[in-house]
Amino acid sequence: MVDLISAIQKIEAFSKAQAGVFSLSDIKNIFGVISRDKLFRYIGILEQKEILFRVKRGFYITKVFDPYVLSQRIAPDSYISCATVLAKEMIIGTIPQKIITAVKTGPGRVYKNDIITVKHFKITPELYFGYTNEGGVQFAVKEKAFIDTLYYYTKGMKLFFDIYSDINYDLLDKEIILNYLGKYKNKRFISFVRNLLNGNF
Repeated sequence: MVDLISAIQKIEAFSKAQAGVFSLSDIKNIFGVISRDKLFRYIGILEQKEILFRVKRGFYITKVFDPYVLSQRIAPDSYISCATVLAKEMIIGTIPQKIITAVKTGPGRVYKNDIITVKHFKITPELYFGYTNEGGVQFAVKEKAFIDTLYYYTKGMKLFFDIYSDINYDLLDKEIILNYLGKYKNKRFISFVRNLLNGNF
């Protein structure tokens, strides 16, 4: 039977292997056979002691965690994209460290606590492409992240950088972008992206 002290020790011991991200099922498995009431009582105490932080129902993080893993585990049918990838690839400058942007099939969602904000934007199944898997986390290739950024920008997403002056277009492969645009049907959007690539702004 696990007690509170060993519960804390177990969470800390498994934190690195879990990338600091725990689902409720993970915690159940780590604690072993205890009652539901005791499980949630322990979780409540771990939150009070700031060892665990709730992100959404059923998901918790520790102080040191991988935000990419968190995003992927919350929504397995998603990939990291937009400004998060553009900054990772140094196509734009640094971005707020507490914000992760991804796209997913199904309804969009925003998950937020005092440590992290994870934004998942809805994308249609036919536009869910252009990503690779890195250690179990799906990341958009930089060209798809660029297109996703513009796609949501035209739908009203607010950006903290200027698409005309803050993007290093030299680091993007124009042919890949044009190839990806072939999957889009909105002619106005296609024209908008083409004009940006050609410097017509």
